[in-house]
Amino acid sequence: MREAIDRVRAGKGPVLIEAVTYRIGAHTTADDPTRYRPEQELAVWVQRDPIKRFRLYLQQKGLWSESWEEEIKTESAERIEAAVVQMEESLPPAPEDVFRYTFAQLTPPLQEQQDDFLAFLAQQKEE
Repeated sequence: MREAIDRVRAGKGPVLIEAVTYRIGAHTTADDPTRYRPEQELAVWVQRDPIKRFRLYLQQKGLWSESWEEEIKTESAERIEAAVVQMEESLPPAPEDVFRYTFAQLTPPLQEQQDDFLAFLAQQKEE
């Protein structure tokens, strides 16, 4: 890690850092990870939780306090609420937006899917 930091600070370009971690939670609310992974495996990774470890590190360095945490939680809740209000007041996205903002140029299979979808939407408007 030190090598990567030194390289970037020296202006020698970006560095890719692979961070190996673990999905502690379920994939979805319909998923039950206890069916395919043992509790002991989960327990090991819970101990390695990078967020908890980073918080502990900051506490040990005197860079984290309970009051600061409360400020962050309050500010975060306010920002989330403002974002929710903004989205609730916004117009819904156009159905065809599902194909926008994903690729600079759609792949041929996606272009075909988009064409089919737009034809379907046009047909629905006629009915």
